[in-house]
Amino acid sequence: PWGGVWVCIYCLYILCRFECKL
Repeated sequence: PWGGVWVCIYCLYILCRFECKL
């Protein structure tokens, strides 16, 4: 994914927790 950690923060983890784990 495109910057998994950043996505996690950007989506506040809750909304994109699946992206965060990717």
